Amino acid sequence: MRPSPLALRHACALLSTALLAALLVTAGAPPAARDMAPAAGSTYLCSGYAGCRGEGYSDAGYGSVSHKMYWNMYSGHNCTNYVAYRMIKAGMSTKRPFGYPGNASHWGKHRSDITDQRPSVGAVAWWGAYDNGSGSAGHVAYVERVQDNGRTIVISEDSWGGTFHWRRITKSSGRWPTGFIHFIDRTVENTARPKINGTARLGQSLQVNTGGWTPKPNKTLVAWFADGKQVRGWSANKSLQLGPAHVGKRIQARVKAKKWPYESGRKWTWRTGEVKPGALSVTRKPAIQGTPVAGDELTANVGAYSAKPDSVSVQWLADGKPLPGETGRTLALTKQHAGARISVKVSVSKAGYNGQTVTSEQTEWVRKGYLRVAESGKVNGWPKVGNQLRAAPGTARPDWRVEASYQWLRDGSPIDGATDRRYRLAPADHLRDIAVRISYAHPQRYGVSEVVKVDAKVRTRPAMKVRTKVKGQRRDKVVVNAYLSTDVSASLDGKVSVWFAGRGQSVRVENGHARLVFRRVDPGKHQAKVMYHQNWKFYRVVAKQQFRVPWNR
Repeated sequence: MRPSPLALRHACALLSTALLAALLVTAGAPPAARDMAPAAGSTYLCSGYAGCRGEGYSDAGYGSVSHKMYWNMYSGHNCTNYVAYRMIKAGMSTKRPFGYPGNASHWGKHRSDITDQRPSVGAVAWWGAYDNGSGSAGHVAYVERVQDNGRTIVISEDSWGGTFHWRRITKSSGRWPTGFIHFIDRTVENTARPKINGTARLGQSLQVNTGGWTPKPNKTLVAWFADGKQVRGWSANKSLQLGPAHVGKRIQARVKAKKWPYESGRKWTWRTGEVKPGALSVTRKPAIQGTPVAGDELTANVGAYSAKPDSVSVQWLADGKPLPGETGRTLALTKQHAGARISVKVSVSKAGYNGQTVTSEQTEWVRKGYLRVAESGKVNGWPKVGNQLRAAPGTARPDWRVEASYQWLRDGSPIDGATDRRYRLAPADHLRDIAVRISYAHPQRYGVSEVVKVDAKVRTRPAMKVRTKVKGQRRDKVVVNAYLSTDVSASLDGKVSVWFAGRGQSVRVENGHARLVFRRVDPGKHQAKVMYHQNWKFYRVVAKQQFRVPWNR
């Protein structure tokens, strides 16, 4: 059925001549038109709703709703209805954004304010009447892709009396649109230039502040350039770690702001200054391991740096002066080094970094060897609390200019302040192992020390008081009480024995007290010998006590 004149005003016009029909690229082509060989530079990619979907080219759902009218355009296969559908689907109002007539040929004229020669994704490709193969009613299509810096476009289109296509058109094909209508695909505009933050120095990281954009993008990408050459393509990563290849070059970034269906905006940052070499900062200074004594070997620890050096060189120094030929990691000490203080100078380098030269701390001065103990020292004195012990140093070789120092030990630990040759035993030393460390020093050799132990554990002698009392009806019972006490913390135990008048008796001590009872003691004057027995904790205590048993009974 032929459409009414009004319908034709809302459709895509066809060319009447066979020549123009053969060159036709608009939606007004009859079904047979798409099967004709297209002009060079204009290529059909697919045909029909189902056919295009099957080959991966979407119709954006139009095939299932093409029976409806959009912007008051005729439904079905119609270029204007299809493009109106795409614009509404992209967010535009269902009300037509221009007046009558609605023919495709008039769209660009109605909206000349947003029509130009710049293709962009989401724009409407527009042909005026009879322009580049269109018919009298012109043609419109939807721009799906822009390629070759704007010299090639890929469009999707529907055609009055024809069918749905995707098509690729080159600018030189003679089928290029009259213009492009930018209803919704306007560019995201930059309102504040992007900026690079950070220090342009090797090892540092630069970051991009993406600036301001309108409308606000939903994604921003950054590409990095060094002296105008791209070093990293578009990426959401907005930082760049500066490496050796960047040294001496000026860094610039380009920001792309994306928001569908707008065309992405692009903006360059200003260039940085030239990237400066990095600084190999010292994180651990060089150090020397080993004992500085003739006959031994020292080893250089070259230290640690903020980046791993490419090369490391070593120079040994004696009293700050280089030792000729000594550039290895180790130094064998000889007598010639005696009396000198050794250090090591380390030089490091790395591509793109400033070099570093660091010198270690000096060792003590190198000594000729070690002292040795030829004859051990001794401790004189009785190991009893309150007594004084005396250390007698031994002999260290060589024996000239040797000085001895002392540190007394209790159970192997130093006793505070006990650094004299003599030491008086304190209650805290009771039942402890006492020793003295004798250290021998020499001005040209490394010292030596020995520990001399006291042979026995320290004991103490408790204090004992004796009380006697004559009791009983016949006044012939004698009670002897022995009271023991001590300043040390150990508990008093053991036995106490008493002898007098040829009689003797022993009893165990309880809580420092011993009680002994003698019965039927002859009258007269007596002297009792009381003894607290020696044990592993305490020394023996002996006391004598006189008492009288009366004659008058």
